[in-house]
Amino acid sequence: MAMLEVPRIADEKKESAKFGYYLREIDDSTFFPGRAASIVYRSGAGEEELNLGVLGILHPTVLTNFEIPYPCSALEFNLEPFLKAGKEPWE
Repeated sequence: MAMLEVPRIADEKKESAKFGYYLREIDDSTFFPGRAASIVYRSGAGEEELNLGVLGILHPTVLTNFEIPYPCSALEFNLEPFLKAGKEPWE
């Protein structure tokens, strides 16, 4: 997020900060309990918070189902909200 110049919102500022991102713990069976979070973004334009993605440590059942022999993490992140309207990403 530093590359996108989006500051992290500290826990103590979560209620008052208008711009930035923070992580919110989620309960998702894909991930190990207590080891998953959603990435929440505030644009500062008075819009609702936007869920940009999720990250966490994969649950052992998922690892077994995909025949992954070692622990690993996963990240899904949507960059679309940061693209400028009417401009291609490579421009």
